[in-house]
Amino acid sequence: MLGGPPVGGSRVSSLNVIHGDVVDRNPFWNVEVFSPEFEEGDHPPLIALVVEDVEAPLIATAALLRRLGYEVLTASCGEIAIYVIDGGFSPDVVILDLDMPGLNGPQTLSCFRALLPNMPVILTIDWVDEATHALVRAHAHVTLLPKPHGLKALKAHLQQVHLAICRSYGS
Repeated sequence: MLGGPPVGGSRVSSLNVIHGDVVDRNPFWNVEVFSPEFEEGDHPPLIALVVEDVEAPLIATAALLRRLGYEVLTASCGEIAIYVIDGGFSPDVVILDLDMPGLNGPQTLSCFRALLPNMPVILTIDWVDEATHALVRAHAHVTLLPKPHGLKALKAHLQQVHLAICRSYGS
């Protein structure tokens, strides 16, 4: 169901995946949308998709993005993120946790690349190793933001990712 009452100056919506006639209310198939308010004539906000299986960093990252003026869609697993993107959703940036159960971060990233090859992705993880750095080097428009991260680090990564996209399109 999309649309909802204002909450803290934002419109909060949720989407449940429908399988035939059954609505799956599993919390791992729940997506939240947080939209900042903006005046008519303003540029619409950029849209971020946050994919994180742990509630605290999911909420914290979404809050930081909203402070930066982003409209935020959250997904608590790679499967729902792929479902939403495969359905036509095209975010300006994805913040993707690498360490998730089920479809993990690298698998989710591979699916994203098949659907939207140039979509900017910021990978997050608690423990960075050589395999993580190799994953970043193997994909265009991907950066690494170790957890925990604050507003300044997230903003710097967003600027880096969007600048790289603009350069690749010659803007």
